[in-house]
Amino acid sequence: MSVIRFWCVATLLCCLPSLLGAQAPSLESAIQLLESNQVDAGVAMLESLASQDPGSEASRILGVILFRNGQLAPAYPHLRAWTDANPSDRGTRVTAAAAAVQLGRVPDAEALLDGIPVTSGPAIRLLWAEIHYARNQPDKVLETLAPLANGSQPPAIDLQRRRLTARAHLLQGDLAGVRATLDGHTNGRPLLATLLAEAHYREGNVAKAASTLEPHVGAADIVPAVVKDLGAYLVQAGRHQDALPHLERAVELDPNDAASWQNLSRARFALGRRDEASVAATRARELQAQEKQGSFEELERLASLDDPVDAALKESQRLAENGDTEAGLARINKEIALVPNEARLHAAASRLLLELGRLDQAFEAADQTVRIEPERGDAWVHRGNVHLAQGNLDAAEADFRKATTLAPKHLAARNQLAVVLAAKGDKDGARTLLDAILNEHPDNQVARANLARLDES
Repeated sequence: MSVIRFWCVATLLCCLPSLLGAQAPSLESAIQLLESNQVDAGVAMLESLASQDPGSEASRILGVILFRNGQLAPAYPHLRAWTDANPSDRGTRVTAAAAAVQLGRVPDAEALLDGIPVTSGPAIRLLWAEIHYARNQPDKVLETLAPLANGSQPPAIDLQRRRLTARAHLLQGDLAGVRATLDGHTNGRPLLATLLAEAHYREGNVAKAASTLEPHVGAADIVPAVVKDLGAYLVQAGRHQDALPHLERAVELDPNDAASWQNLSRARFALGRRDEASVAATRARELQAQEKQGSFEELERLASLDDPVDAALKESQRLAENGDTEAGLARINKEIALVPNEARLHAAASRLLLELGRLDQAFEAADQTVRIEPERGDAWVHRGNVHLAQGNLDAAEADFRKATTLAPKHLAARNQLAVVLAAKGDKDGARTLLDAILNEHPDNQVARANLARLDES
């Protein structure tokens, strides 16, 4: 987060003159509220202004404020709205890129940094190093960070440079490189200590790994990995009594970490606390079963790294297919909050809302799809489907006809139009459409089923 804080401060300083000189009275009022420490009221006013004009100055200021407070997901769409409308604002582009990196939106970060030379400053190098690390490119991480290894960087930059350098060496399996980067630099830096301890552990020196972390136990609230890893190393070393409080703290900080529960079970069992060990072991098995699914999702996420929206759609589909449509919808809505102008997301939301029988909300989602992509036949089909479910046959017919105008061979639009015509009593029109589909696609089972129902009616 140090990179983010660095750029947040820089951006706020950059923004200050324009903030103070804002001309719009409502924006001026929002800034006055913020300056008088009425933060909630000021933010609420900015949210109202940003919703009315997403590319406005209010979006930029609101995005920076949320970013500064660590609220990356709500900050990101505001920052993007501003940068899309004002691509020449490099400062805010960098802030948005920092948020994108932390949110795992690597292609977005690359696009935001496009045209900003890596030589522009240390923080730009750190952001590119984060991107290379996310893409599993340790050589590029090290190449990007090498100019910062001159000992003259501010502490926050040095911390992040060492963190990323050590992680790149770990990816390469270069444990000597990790030690060279971190030895003598972990005092008061618990995150760096966890990386150095991991290198010692991989080298087989469990005692050294544990002793590296023991001075940092007090920082567990900030870096939970300290007690998680320390507990694991102590169990490995056979120091079960010493491991116990750290592992209990680890599962308190992260109740969903299977490894900590498993190590806690081992420590309790070794100390003769068999009933408590059994409880911990059961919890570990439950979480391990979930992690098997999670590891598949992680592989899919990495495969879809260049299209985070596609990854969200696949995850949503999997949840829905497993019977949890609400969870699938929640996943879509989470992605919509980040990229509100992505038609694929609104189309997916509309389909799921139809399944849930929430027709008014389904229409809103489908209508948003049409507003975003009015030239795509699929968008009109989605909205037509909702009209059909609502019993609005005239509106459904209009949407399906619009879809066939835009995409004359669109099978779903033609099939659905035939259904509407049949429902309105125009059986000849419906039959003409279905015969044409089957003439072109003899194996189209939807058209064949629709024709059979038409013959039976």
